[in-house]
Amino acid sequence: MRKIIYTVLALVTVLSTVSCQEEIPFNGEYDGIKMVMFSSANVESNYFYVNLYKSMFFLNSSNSRENFKLWNGDVILTAGDKTIRLIEDKNETGRFYAAFQAVEGQKLVLNASTKDLPPVSSETIVPKRPRVDIVHTEDKILEQQQNAWKVERHFTITIHDDPNERNFYRISLVKQENGQLSKNFVDLTTNEVAFYRADVMGEVSGVLDGKYKDFNIKGIYDDLLFNGKDFTFEVWFEDFAYNKKQVYNSQASDSHQDVDIDPTDISGLGFQIDAVTEDIYKYERSLEAYKRTDEGIGSLFAEPVAIHNNIKGGIGCFGAISPTIVIF
Repeated sequence: MRKIIYTVLALVTVLSTVSCQEEIPFNGEYDGIKMVMFSSANVESNYFYVNLYKSMFFLNSSNSRENFKLWNGDVILTAGDKTIRLIEDKNETGRFYAAFQAVEGQKLVLNASTKDLPPVSSETIVPKRPRVDIVHTEDKILEQQQNAWKVERHFTITIHDDPNERNFYRISLVKQENGQLSKNFVDLTTNEVAFYRADVMGEVSGVLDGKYKDFNIKGIYDDLLFNGKDFTFEVWFEDFAYNKKQVYNSQASDSHQDVDIDPTDISGLGFQIDAVTEDIYKYERSLEAYKRTDEGIGSLFAEPVAIHNNIKGGIGCFGAISPTIVIF
């Protein structure tokens, strides 16, 4: 009972604080507008892209990113002994590109300048593709619906982590249809503790309660718990195997016809395991932390979160991605 009373008093105090608003002038130091640069080289892409913006003062109330895109910039990529000047995209302000494919282990240096802002620079080293083995283990038929089977698909993934270096991984479910690869935005689930996020309150409480908990695989993870080892874990997700397809004709525009299917057929499904640079990992994790502390009542008591930045003279992030793709 005493705990409930203390909780109510704390909420009343917070609400009373929120309801009393006072405008306080900003008296801190402000060193002016800076160039913002974002780019990530991908060994699977034949093109290299850079996005340039100008920074926004934090008290600026504008919600339009269009107002802060930069044009007429000079963007130069150096890869080994090759120097490439990027072309400005006429269809998208602030975007620059060049025909270029990154190579594993390659050092990339990026420089950008505009007429009115100080120049910026950054560099990165392209990571090696992950070495992985993926095995389809079983399918559990959950239920048969009117037009589909609901199936829980299970896989075992082994990452052969390289020793004596920090490695960072992102795991995604993908689908290949008609030669085109696309992300499959389905939650991947595991019970492997390496995917536990100690900074996510819901997962912390689950562990403190002593319960075995399943974790959704989202974002980027480091190899802290399995550095230099073969790391094997199980993942599963819910999928639908449709036994009817929609057909169109002049008589009935919304009719269906039966299709013979095997609900355990996973043709076209697959996984993409990305190796990413440490700067991308730090940037995305700091952005996640910022979003969590910037929402709700907890934002009143949270410590400020600094967004990771590796752009010299400016703001932003430059890194590289090397994916390994396995399609069944």
